Amino acid sequence: MKTKILLSLSFLLLVSGCAGIKPGNDKLVVRAEQTRAAAVETFNSFVVFEHTNRDALWKQSKEIKHTADYVRAYGKPAIEELTKSIDTYKVLRTSGSSGTLNKNIVAVTEILNRAVTVYAQGRAALVEINK
Repeated sequence: MKTKILLSLSFLLLVSGCAGIKPGNDKLVVRAEQTRAAAVETFNSFVVFEHTNRDALWKQSKEIKHTADYVRAYGKPAIEELTKSIDTYKVLRTSGSSGTLNKNIVAVTEILNRAVTVYAQGRAALVEINK
């Protein structure tokens, strides 16, 4: 149940964009912080899920482990870069810092999309295994 809620929340954050941003809040900062929060929670849940079910999932699809390994290798550094660029943008608010922040949002979102997709495939595979 937690996984379904998490996947739904991650998807909602990805597609909602800047909906519901309070007046006066910087849309770029809000989007970056939403992306970061969704990524942290999703990456953690996904790699724990994969590790917990590794043997069964490996028999179904090697892509699940490979994606989890990718998230382990590149997820945290991407989130760290996003966090740095959020902090820099908050101080400078220049077109350069805005561009860097957008680039890092895209980088994290690409990993997040990959993790969400494969996480859902892994959950479905586990359901099939347990039938």
